[in-house]
Amino acid sequence: MSASRERKKRQEFIAGGGTDPKAAREAERKAKERKSNILYGTIGAVFVLVTAFLVIYNSGVLQRNATAVTIDGVNYSASDYSYFYHAVYQSYYQQYGSYTDMLVTADQLQEQTLNQMKFVQAALNRADEEGFTLDEEGEQTIQDQLDSFKSQAQAVGQSYSAYIKQVYGNLVTKSVFEENLRKGITASLFAQSYEDSLVYTDEDILAEYDANPNEYDMVDYAYISIDATPADETDEEGNTIDPTEEETAAAWEAGQALAQELLTAWENGGDGQALADAHDEAAYMEVEGATYSTLDYLEWCYTDGRQAGEYGLVENEDSGWIYLVRLDRRYRDERHSVNVRHILVTDANLEGVEDPTDEDIMAKAEEILASWDGTEDGFAALANEYSKDGGSNTNGGLYEDVLPGQMVTAFNDWCFDETRASGDTGIVQSDYGYHIMYYVGQGDLIAWQETVRDALRSADYTAWEEELVGTIESAELKDGASYAV
Repeated sequence: MSASRERKKRQEFIAGGGTDPKAAREAERKAKERKSNILYGTIGAVFVLVTAFLVIYNSGVLQRNATAVTIDGVNYSASDYSYFYHAVYQSYYQQYGSYTDMLVTADQLQEQTLNQMKFVQAALNRADEEGFTLDEEGEQTIQDQLDSFKSQAQAVGQSYSAYIKQVYGNLVTKSVFEENLRKGITASLFAQSYEDSLVYTDEDILAEYDANPNEYDMVDYAYISIDATPADETDEEGNTIDPTEEETAAAWEAGQALAQELLTAWENGGDGQALADAHDEAAYMEVEGATYSTLDYLEWCYTDGRQAGEYGLVENEDSGWIYLVRLDRRYRDERHSVNVRHILVTDANLEGVEDPTDEDIMAKAEEILASWDGTEDGFAALANEYSKDGGSNTNGGLYEDVLPGQMVTAFNDWCFDETRASGDTGIVQSDYGYHIMYYVGQGDLIAWQETVRDALRSADYTAWEEELVGTIESAELKDGASYAV
């Protein structure tokens, strides 16, 4: 076959859908080259993508933006969740310190974090519905918090951003911190505005008191406790031997007999302390200003109809204890609040003194008091100059309407000494340092009424908050929450 005919037949073959062998071989060679180029190009592209992914992953962007919580369809990122999670942890840490990790489980932290986020979203929703916005004072509250946080960062030698990550986790950026701080403070101030709106009349307070007097009365009483359990016994190896039923019954009967003997002697004018001291199994105690509890002897004191000067016997066979009780009086706390100024003196007042002692600090307090000109204005000026109490060192050290039990013990006891008079001064020590005291005078509040008012306000606020959070229909953790822990 001639070359021309062969070429013609090949062309017809190709035109009919066939493949030219030479063209096919050439096409196959070129295809292999393209495949090879695509393969190596793909490998290169994958390498670039993996590298880029690792860079992005290590930067925290993917984790930070992952959805961690969904509340009524609103998604919160892992960085948002981290902010609230660490805020909750810090609140626990302030309460338990280094024991936090032993006392608080991860599940508890997650539950509390989710509850906090639900409250914030519900409060912001309600605030928006009611047209609540931050006023100038609210904005200043946020700025004060930011300034305080920046000062803390500076104090530990860190940048603002680095300190945020140290406190709230690596996922939390400056913008996330500030945004969620604003949300939290706005929700808190909205809730505070509701609580502040709760007002109670004298009639409301008296009605609540009459309905629940045990919750608000106080008692002074004395008691003799008798341990009516068998004496502890051990074996040769020092292990405790459990008493038999017969030994337990005998000890209880002996305790009852002693209780009757001591009660008769006490009712007939005997000295409770001396009576108890005569028996190893007995002890005497006098208590003033006790509030109600379910302790056996306190329940006896609060029983309706109990009279001052009345004696009684309370047995608790399950615990093995018997109590002889005398009620001295039951009363409402009619004490008025007080207005007082103070100057807190600490080792910070002794610049240049290495390792100052309590004596050094006390001497400084005495020096400051000795420089006082004898007037209230003069004392206020000294407080503004020297006091280390950040809560009062810009208003002359003044605390108004302080109620019993509101301040630390030494401070409280000095203020509510029955002999206290306007213009009195003194120095008391507490865990915070030495307080130079100045008694301004009696305040306007009455202790028992404020206790009732606080109880009413607390109950109404709790009901409001439960209703508020109850408006949240769904809240669940997502996978992104694991990045924040």
